Amino acid sequence: MKRFDVLLASSEPQTLTRLRQLLSCRNDRYVEAPLGPSCLEHIEQGPVDAVILAPTHRETDIAACREAYERAEQRGMRTIVVGDDEIQQAVGGDRRLLRAGLETDALLAALDRATRHLLTILVADDEPHIRQLFARYLGTEGYKVVTAEDGEKAATLVRQVLPDLVITDIKMPRMDGYALCRTIKESWETQHIPVMIVSALGGELDIDKAFNAGANEYLTKPVVLQEAASRIQAIFRGIAMRGRERVLVVAPSQIERSLLEYGLSQQGFEVEVARDANEAAQLLHEQPPGLVVCDREPEGCGIFELRERMRAHQHTRDVPLVVLTSRASNINHRQRRELDAAAYITKPYPIERLVANIERILGERRSRLELEREMLLQTITSLVTALEARDVYTRGHSENVAEYAVMIARRLPEAFPNEESIARLHLAGKLHDVGKIGVPDAVLLKPGKLDDAEWALMKQHPVTGYEILAPIPSLQDILPGVRWHHERIDGNGYPDGLSGEDIPLMARIIAVADTFDALTSTRPYRNPFTVEKAVAILQEVRGTQLDAQLVDIFVEAIEHNRLAIPARSTTP
Repeated sequence: MKRFDVLLASSEPQTLTRLRQLLSCRNDRYVEAPLGPSCLEHIEQGPVDAVILAPTHRETDIAACREAYERAEQRGMRTIVVGDDEIQQAVGGDRRLLRAGLETDALLAALDRATRHLLTILVADDEPHIRQLFARYLGTEGYKVVTAEDGEKAATLVRQVLPDLVITDIKMPRMDGYALCRTIKESWETQHIPVMIVSALGGELDIDKAFNAGANEYLTKPVVLQEAASRIQAIFRGIAMRGRERVLVVAPSQIERSLLEYGLSQQGFEVEVARDANEAAQLLHEQPPGLVVCDREPEGCGIFELRERMRAHQHTRDVPLVVLTSRASNINHRQRRELDAAAYITKPYPIERLVANIERILGERRSRLELEREMLLQTITSLVTALEARDVYTRGHSENVAEYAVMIARRLPEAFPNEESIARLHLAGKLHDVGKIGVPDAVLLKPGKLDDAEWALMKQHPVTGYEILAPIPSLQDILPGVRWHHERIDGNGYPDGLSGEDIPLMARIIAVADTFDALTSTRPYRNPFTVEKAVAILQEVRGTQLDAQLVDIFVEAIEHNRLAIPARSTTP
């Protein structure tokens, strides 16, 4: 996978820092420059493959950004403009700009798009209409495409062109797709090139044979081109993000551990090693990896016992297992079902074959986990919406709390260094009151003061919310915000009586946001306070109920944003 030279330009140093943080998962080379002459100099002198411009609304910034955009486009560089609609219009006018916001997914997608014209895909198929179909579609997607009508010509083009991806059929004259794949993976000059096999052969043995030959992906004809493009993007994104994937290697041989650690590290993975299954089990529970590569017979305990240990813990039971076996090793069908390994690799094997299998397995796992997470969050968000619908006075409360929490987080770059961490806080804010689903309507909707028994029920909602979300692995990091957002700095809060910095930062932030939204919302027994009055109350309780520093930061954010609170409707 190519490393691109990307110019980041902004007049705001903190914006340049944020851009570097958001793009840290990619393996590109970045150079920073302020908008103006320095930026133009970099564009003129290069090397620059793509430009990311992040202006403010100042007229001087817009003018400098417009000039940089024009200069870069003249030299064939794809340019991304970061900013809102007003900035996009000011810079581009009626032109359709490649645009993004200061968030990880949007920026990565834009950079993927901006660098596609620098990526070459080789399509090998003996059917002319298939080659033409792929060439036309992938060309419109922005890729360079070269084609070959047989495996032998494709192998020659691979050596000459060094494409970034090979898409090949299996049944071709002169050299089939399996042999082409092996040829690519056996040469040190081309072994890094991912291979996608596209074939009418869809049997399990055909697919296994393809992956054993080193293929990274397999699609069965007839192919839906949109699906193929999605898989291609996933391959390139997976390679660019390898450094974020942790692999645990378990092998008794020091030589084998060292070779695997070196080989996988060279491919960009973060690698941990264990000499036996007991050591592996400890590492697994300290920080679960994305995948485990394990020798058939690790010392200390057998592979079957290791698998049982993985299944016994919530955070490791779904971690994929790749088993390294010898030709003499006998694993029967019952044992295979028991291990439930994602792949079996027979020794001796080229490291590229192992890497291809790891990338395929991790890609499938990422897609599955993301789908499960989205479905789960939709369900929980629906619960929160249903909860707020029970009480007309708190509609929109959770979303408001989430937005106010983000306002604070953006002024704490060390604690929230990237958009992902801010998004997790936003999610915690949205779900902080989910435990109220367990509070009876007679208590939740009571217009007057709660008696002692009712107050005791109400104070259980943080614990109930925690218990609802705790079994979900992907939500572990937001649990502190749910359980402890009603703790107080002086220790007089609930449910656990934490005080000071023993209260997690996420919970302290949500406490400030929650208090402010409650003060500025209509209640059955009072009208909403003005922003000024709510700020005065926050300042009265800073250092006792709420974190003093966070109150100050929030007040500054309110003044900076000239925050106005619209009257919340009380109409059912």
